[in-house]
Amino acid sequence: ERLQLRDALREIERLHTRRAGAGEWLEQEDALILALLRLQELERAKYEIERARAIAERAGWPSAALRLDTNLASMHMHRGERPAAAAVQTRIAEGFARIGDVSSATESRMWVQRAEPIVPGPTVARRRAHLREIIEQASAAGNLKVEIEALLLLARHDRDHPGIWRKHLERARLRMREAGLD
Repeated sequence: ERLQLRDALREIERLHTRRAGAGEWLEQEDALILALLRLQELERAKYEIERARAIAERAGWPSAALRLDTNLASMHMHRGERPAAAAVQTRIAEGFARIGDVSSATESRMWVQRAEPIVPGPTVARRRAHLREIIEQASAAGNLKVEIEALLLLARHDRDHPGIWRKHLERARLRMREAGLD
């Protein structure tokens, strides 16, 4: 797998030498950074994230800069730095909300919830409320993936309450059926 990643990295670096449209450029940057993260070349990945983000910001493309920042959160996760990853994703969610991209903001908020372990205690009620908020925002924004993911995570929180747990699972199944998903 490492050899395949190295080959993919060489191909991506070759693609960097030719002109590309904005969308293609962003895909290439994401692929390069992902390959570096998978190869655990974290310092180079951080450099590439910052370089690409600066290019996107100079070009006046805030959504691309925020999308590139999601790689920074992944890098923190690769290092085992959960709080730093959550802080980056929270900042990204706020950025997406500022530019009016509710769907992406909701996805970033969900990422933060996924990264946090479920610990019994007073934080569970707060997390449940936050997940319900994410579910409603994702539904309103038409982000089915995040809505279903939040429902399933909420079900995990309510596992000790079989009636509530089943309601969350049934709503997730209903949303999947409505979308024609398996």
